[in-house]
Amino acid sequence: MSSEDAEYIAEELFHLFPVIGKKLLRVQLDGAMGRLSRLHLAAMLTLLEGDLTVSELARRLVVPKSQMTRLIDHLVRLNILARQPDARDRRVINISLTDNGRAVLEEYRQVVKRSIRDKLSHLTPSDLAELAVLLAKLKEIGAKLP
Repeated sequence: MSSEDAEYIAEELFHLFPVIGKKLLRVQLDGAMGRLSRLHLAAMLTLLEGDLTVSELARRLVVPKSQMTRLIDHLVRLNILARQPDARDRRVINISLTDNGRAVLEEYRQVVKRSIRDKLSHLTPSDLAELAVLLAKLKEIGAKLP
């Protein structure tokens, strides 16, 4: 692949993210736990992989540590996240997703999936079939990336 091809792909992907965010993923996320932002959900999804420190979570989400601390405080008050001392070093505090947090995340996952299904219902069967093939290919290519 030429550097021009890579540049084109990078530019197209850069412009694709807002389209996905605005057209497919935009949904009112009000629920029993109150309004959660995309950053709240990103933190929760990241913690599905395992416990992290505040600093590591902030680094992964590219958010200042002070902002991450406020976000975590809010989610701890809602019993979505919990702070726990590290087993090897009590000075280190890990952030984990609670069982309630997992349930809230699943509730929002279902809301987003329903919203996406509703939006996709406006496409033709041919467009849907093509999109399914392209998504499968994108997943396949994504698995090859470092």
